[in-house]
Amino acid sequence: MLLWKFAGATDVATGKFFNLRRFVPGRWEDPAEGGRVLPYWTDDEYITWFREEDVRLLLRRGLVDRDRASANPYSCEILTTLDNRAGDPWVRLGWRQYMYWFSQREAEIESGNLNVADLLERADKHWLEIETSRVRLFERSNNGEWIRAWLNALLL
Repeated sequence: MLLWKFAGATDVATGKFFNLRRFVPGRWEDPAEGGRVLPYWTDDEYITWFREEDVRLLLRRGLVDRDRASANPYSCEILTTLDNRAGDPWVRLGWRQYMYWFSQREAEIESGNLNVADLLERADKHWLEIETSRVRLFERSNNGEWIRAWLNALLL
């Protein structure tokens, strides 16, 4: 969405809205066999999704800005869940957090209140903070390397 809006797209959408129907009570429990649906945190500072164990790690190291996150009501609910009820499922909140983020960022870009290049520059600096703080995320491939590629794409 960020790159499309930068390129001049007037309208964008996320397919996640169609997945709301999937939030029935059975989706919040681990299936008897096989995998499970994992909750993801949409982080505006890193422009990524983090799994729960990485969110907890970043929170412990002070690398998630709780004040900034509080602008998203679903982020607040997720943080409360993580702080108070370890292990409670928050998959539905993660989806809603993402959709709220998507809607807010699109509106800010459209109104001229958010510059995509500036947002990506800030994200690049935040990823550097993780690297220099010696935090090792559990999800190894989530390293922010796409941010540089996106920034370079904006310059072309």
